[in-house]
Amino acid sequence: MKLEEKLRKDLDTTLNQIDTFWFQKSRAEQIQDRDRNTRFFHTSTLIRRHINRIEGLMNSEGVWCYDAEPVKRIVVTHFRTLFAPQEMELVPIHSLNGVFPRLTEKEKKHLAKNFTQEDIYEALRDMGPFRAPGPDSFQVVFF
Repeated sequence: MKLEEKLRKDLDTTLNQIDTFWFQKSRAEQIQDRDRNTRFFHTSTLIRRHINRIEGLMNSEGVWCYDAEPVKRIVVTHFRTLFAPQEMELVPIHSLNGVFPRLTEKEKKHLAKNFTQEDIYEALRDMGPFRAPGPDSFQVVFF
């Protein structure tokens, strides 16, 4: 009887891990009624992957390209153009007077104030628990 209980517990643990894996992968917000709905999570992940896939790009002549090399050239050309150095018109400093609002002393002190534990807790609470806000990929629920 002990072995059967242990195997059932192991099965439940494994099924919960699979549910959690697909839940996180699908980025769903909530699990409805604690249901082991792995087919739903798997399907939503596949749909998201299909939607986010770039099948082709239109080149500068208006022709759609689907092969890897032409698409790669389009992307490289676009970003080289986007980040190429450009000549900028210099604006005299004296003409900027009154354009930017000045901070009051009270606002400066408020911005210089340290964060409290409550500020951090409130910011984390306002985020979705299974979102990863930064490049470290840690979800908010981790913190």
